[in-house]
Amino acid sequence: MSKIIVYTGEGFTDRRVEFNGNVPNLVDKGLNDSISSLKVIGAPWVAYYDVNYVGNQRVFEEGEYPTLVDNRQFSSLRMITEDLRNPEIQLFEHNNYGGRSVILKRELNLHQVDFSDTASSHKVKSGVWVLYTSIPIVEGGSSCPSLGKKFPIIVRSALMMCSAKFVPCCQKAR
Repeated sequence: MSKIIVYTGEGFTDRRVEFNGNVPNLVDKGLNDSISSLKVIGAPWVAYYDVNYVGNQRVFEEGEYPTLVDNRQFSSLRMITEDLRNPEIQLFEHNNYGGRSVILKRELNLHQVDFSDTASSHKVKSGVWVLYTSIPIVEGGSSCPSLGKKFPIIVRSALMMCSAKFVPCCQKAR
């Protein structure tokens, strides 16, 4: 069974709580902005800075994370349950899916396909993708769209993609 185990102290210390389902509001659990380390067993998880799965986010694959770059920042947690095989996303040059487009099936820095600072909308065809706003990844925000999600407008100016490993999802975010 997939689950995430969160700790309020670095190095898996202090309060320990396990979740095997989505948590839209960590305030209700007494854990808002208090997670300092975590362990993921099974499916990847997305940790969001704000309640109800909004705001900046970080994707965690199966593994142990004794320290976090964004220590004490998370307010909601969501398990990724989508099929992560054969990821595909289509990016568009203009809002509302207009202009030039490019289809991606693997992790890619958008500078490599002359689409950095160009992508303005996207459609996820399969998998889960992490769209990063800057390089290196830890300096910018991210969003994590999944299958069937369509975004007619991307407000971010520079994107890097990252899938079952989007990066397509999921590349370890440490």
